[in-house]
Amino acid sequence: DQVTSQTLLAEGESVDRIMVFRDNKQALAISRRSDTPGDGSPWAIPQDRTEAILRDHLSRLGGEVTWSTELADFQQSEDGVRVTYTDGGTDTFSYIVGADGIRSIVRKVLGTG
Repeated sequence: DQVTSQTLLAEGESVDRIMVFRDNKQALAISRRSDTPGDGSPWAIPQDRTEAILRDHLSRLGGEVTWSTELADFQQSEDGVRVTYTDGGTDTFSYIVGADGIRSIVRKVLGTG
């Protein structure tokens, strides 16, 4: 959505360089080209602001964030993605987004981290 994108850009700032490391080796480096948003230069915004902006957008779409709920497992089927929570509860969704950080259960289940 254009409003959410514009808000993220307005609240962020250009940074000189971003480096990504994997297994203690530099895997990627991106340097600033200019201070113009959207030119491919690194752009940073604090996580708390990013989360607030995305929660607001989700709310406008009729969704909500469920706090204190931990994913234990998930399985894909023709009906969608069935998730199992650590409390034993389950839900099925059309898709899920794994944004759960470096110790990600999503990465673990997928075998990518």
